[in-house]
Amino acid sequence: MTHRSLERRIRRLELVSTARSINEAVIILVVAPDRDPEQGERVVVDGFRDVGNIVWGRERITAEPNDNGHRCERHGYLADVLAQIHEQCPWRETGGVCRMCHGTPIAESPSETQESDNDQT
Repeated sequence: MTHRSLERRIRRLELVSTARSINEAVIILVVAPDRDPEQGERVVVDGFRDVGNIVWGRERITAEPNDNGHRCERHGYLADVLAQIHEQCPWRETGGVCRMCHGTPIAESPSETQESDNDQT
């Protein structure tokens, strides 16, 4: 095998390896339905927060045949779903960092928003 052919093979392997790693995401499910689906219903996954190779998701029951779950844009979030989940977030009151909400306007707790409103008056 020549040096040149070895370089070509390595480049091809690198291209395949890079393409695979970009397309493979880990889905972390954080909310599950509190009941089993009834007849005519099924569970879908809403991908509500995308941080690259990790997608935060919740399971939801639907009866709509065309509902395949909602999905946010790459590196984005679904504000309505994230806000619902943030209502139950234990980090909200303790001042810690919630990895699901971090970097979004939803991450502001009511006490932080209230303090900033008081500073402006």
